[in-house]
Amino acid sequence: MQGFIGWDAWDAAPVRHTLWSQVGQPLGQADGVLVFAPSAFPKSGRESVGIARQWCGRLGKVDHGQVAIYAGYVSRKGPTLVDLRLFLPKAWPQEKARLDKAGVPQAHRGYRTRHQ
Repeated sequence: MQGFIGWDAWDAAPVRHTLWSQVGQPLGQADGVLVFAPSAFPKSGRESVGIARQWCGRLGKVDHGQVAIYAGYVSRKGPTLVDLRLFLPKAWPQEKARLDKAGVPQAHRGYRTRHQ
């Protein structure tokens, strides 16, 4: 189980698609909305994906940490998390060895702003 969760390669897309269909049944509403929100968390070291000196709202300052962008669905029946991605700061895509060591998939190595 630890290998599966921590470092084994697996395709998360089927799990996400199942989750999305399950969200639509109990929570789906014509006026429901998707909400995207970043959340930063302090973290030390250099090897975790996306780690850099960046704004950490939890601390109220720029510090060493990671940022995740969360996608949620909200309707009058309730909210739920539907997906997330770790944000890669601008310097990361330029460091191939670092991306390889962190296990960042080829398809996700380009720089994008948080909004993209």
